Amino acid sequence: MTMIIGSVPYSNAIPLTAALKQPIKKFTPTQLVKALRDDEIDMGLIPIYSAIKNGWHLYPEAGLIGCDGEVKSVRFFIKDDIELSRARTIYFDRESQTATCLAKIILKEHIKNISYQERYFWAKDFCLEEKLERLSSKYS
Repeated sequence: MTMIIGSVPYSNAIPLTAALKQPIKKFTPTQLVKALRDDEIDMGLIPIYSAIKNGWHLYPEAGLIGCDGEVKSVRFFIKDDIELSRARTIYFDRESQTATCLAKIILKEHIKNISYQERYFWAKDFCLEEKLERLSSKYS
């Protein structure tokens, strides 16, 4: 029986999957967790947050994606010219539970007494290029 491996469709996963002979199914991080839980895959490049949350066994000797220093995968974009501490609603990307968890830690640790309503969106439904274009023209 062939083992089915799950991965993410991002370039940082290529060094960990390029030499594998088994079929690799690609999912967003959240979909990848669901695929492992639903037995669609046998193993996968699962976000550490999800692995710990679900009590899954980790195999660090197989390789990890990580960094030593600043993580640049969490960004806060503010609609108007206000301080983040005054935000009333914060949208989190449903595709990355790890980024959402990190964002909440940053908010809790660095912005004391912030009170906000959580909302969630799918990044694929959010036209980021259009938003960034409008932001850059606003500040040029």
